[in-house]
Amino acid sequence: MGGSSNGATVDDRTTSSGAADGTTGAWKMTLSVTGAGALFLLLRLFAVVDYQWDVAFAVSETIGVDDVPSLLFGTMLAERLSNGVFIALLFPLAMGHQARLGWIPRRDTSGNFAFIVILFMLLVSLWISFGQIWLPVVSFVLTASVLVLFYGPLDTPEKVLRFLSSHIWRISLAIIFVLAALVRAPWVPLEEIELSDGSVMEGYVVATPSGYLKVLTESDRELEILIAADVEERTEVER
Repeated sequence: MGGSSNGATVDDRTTSSGAADGTTGAWKMTLSVTGAGALFLLLRLFAVVDYQWDVAFAVSETIGVDDVPSLLFGTMLAERLSNGVFIALLFPLAMGHQARLGWIPRRDTSGNFAFIVILFMLLVSLWISFGQIWLPVVSFVLTASVLVLFYGPLDTPEKVLRFLSSHIWRISLAIIFVLAALVRAPWVPLEEIELSDGSVMEGYVVATPSGYLKVLTESDRELEILIAADVEERTEVER
């Protein structure tokens, strides 16, 4: 009886410990994701206002942590040349990571497969939309080189590629933070706004509260608040 009771107690403690570890891990993951999102948001906020403290404070009222996904995609699409170069370099690393994991689809490799598909789609889109065929060509040549070195007989290049591919998510996150800090273009398109007095201004409409438009100007990066009734026409400007 006593042995059975002790066994049950040990089992209960083990189960409780496992549950506690799982809860702690979930909290750590949540905090890490929240912290990364907050850092990305802060970097983007200061980058688009040329690191002007007062303007960043004014623009901060228009965005929140829940806007991070749209800001992330907006950042990736804002500056097509610099972002295209980063995408072209990430694709071969992602392919090398997949080579390390294996090409047979599994549940634990589905995230990297999806990442490869997204990068491929972005490269093709840059080619079709802007005629930048050199980006996918360079990326595919680098990918072929990575795979040759990965499966080749030389030991040192293969070790380097394994190291880089095994840290693909850290490298991707670092690149995202660099882009967030350096890309000056906001997450919304540049517009030409014609007002009722005949004046025209170029800027980014970052918020549209009832009856008003909050516009971040293109030239001096100041936040202007316009009355919606004074706006005659808004035209998107191609960059």
